[in-house]
Amino acid sequence: MLKNKLWIVIISAWVVSLAITGYWGFKQAEAKENLQNMTENNYKRAFNELISDVEKIEANTSKALVVSSPVQVFRIFSDIWRQAFSAKENFSQLPIPQHESSRTEVFLTQLGDFTYVLGQRNLDGVVLSEKEFKMLEELHKQATRLGEALNGIQNKVNEDELRWIDVKNITSAELKKVKTKYLVDGFQMIEHQMEEYPTLVYDGPFSDHIRPKPLGITGDKIALNDAAKIARTFVGTKRAEQYNVEKAGEGNGIISTYSIQMVQKDNRGPAIALDITKKGGHVVWMLDARNVDQVTLDGKAAEKRAAEFLEEKGYKNMVMTSIIAYEKIALVSYAYEQEGIIIYPDHLKVKVALDNGEILGFDAMGYLMAHHKRTIPEPKLSPEQAAEKLTDRLDVLRERLTIIPLETQKEVLCYEFKADLGQEQYLVYINAETGEQERILRIVETPEGTLTI
Repeated sequence: MLKNKLWIVIISAWVVSLAITGYWGFKQAEAKENLQNMTENNYKRAFNELISDVEKIEANTSKALVVSSPVQVFRIFSDIWRQAFSAKENFSQLPIPQHESSRTEVFLTQLGDFTYVLGQRNLDGVVLSEKEFKMLEELHKQATRLGEALNGIQNKVNEDELRWIDVKNITSAELKKVKTKYLVDGFQMIEHQMEEYPTLVYDGPFSDHIRPKPLGITGDKIALNDAAKIARTFVGTKRAEQYNVEKAGEGNGIISTYSIQMVQKDNRGPAIALDITKKGGHVVWMLDARNVDQVTLDGKAAEKRAAEFLEEKGYKNMVMTSIIAYEKIALVSYAYEQEGIIIYPDHLKVKVALDNGEILGFDAMGYLMAHHKRTIPEPKLSPEQAAEKLTDRLDVLRERLTIIPLETQKEVLCYEFKADLGQEQYLVYINAETGEQERILRIVETPEGTLTI
């Protein structure tokens, strides 16, 4: 009798153990599936944005062939430069082997460099030569064919329900046996098309110095394990105890990064995603997509929490430039201050949950791209002289010195005038050296906060 009871206990314990193991396995599989879905969505976003960028490039290179107004020429070339830069960034995020994408990346780089230089020269009154016009025609043809090929791949993806993550997870030998091979085949076709067009010759102004380079990234190269530790520290050690840290991929765009996913151990909520630079271990961005159910904090409390967070993470001399609340989250924007001057290119954003003040988002891309110690010139105009460049209809509320970026990557020292015109409010930027009016922004008050447009 005792022996039978013992067997019953053993069998019951085995059944319970099996159930627990099965449940744990189910939860692990579910967490892995969530991680794969998030990665796949990132690939889809990058590809869709790449198509959009190339379509805009095709349209603008077409316009550039017929435009005659110097102002419009500069605007169009500036747009193409930005779109080419964006397209290259999105292209670099796709899981396509390097040897299947090199000429496409070269095309996007050269297109951006070429139009950047033409836009700069246009400011000096230099018109396109016949040779440059022919080069622009060829670039337009390449952009058109690239757009058509990318849309062909998109159609195939939708028809056959292909997944980008399958390209990343399988070996070259396996690739030939699966339907996802079409994704790589499509880019091989694009590479062959690009070979039909000559590469632009780089000389004189067509050099590397005109490409955007990250100026705020310092330090030595780190390993993946270091990035995982940095992720835990960044979100907070106590908060990180609830998560398993997993690698989601790598980014090799203009900033090389490790992509880290922090998945909740009980799988009850969304993961936290971070990109961390391979050089120096800087956090480029962080996002926690958890729901915020109620609002218990106001804007002042959110601003205080964001400022404390930046102080904790070592960001000094940051000045809040705006705060806006939406979906029970406050988005607080900051710019760096040097010698009492607001440096707008060195900017970052912090998302604060309005239920408990938790930091749900962080974006330091602008800061990492632009931040460096600047030699700031003395303004040639006094505030009073700069104010004379404003229309008499404006009622000036305040002024301060700032550095703002132009489309050409050049930075200029400006007086920022905050002013009223009737019921409307504006920010007007007057070049502190030349007196030129560089920018006008309208300030719009909304229920969520203040916007500038």
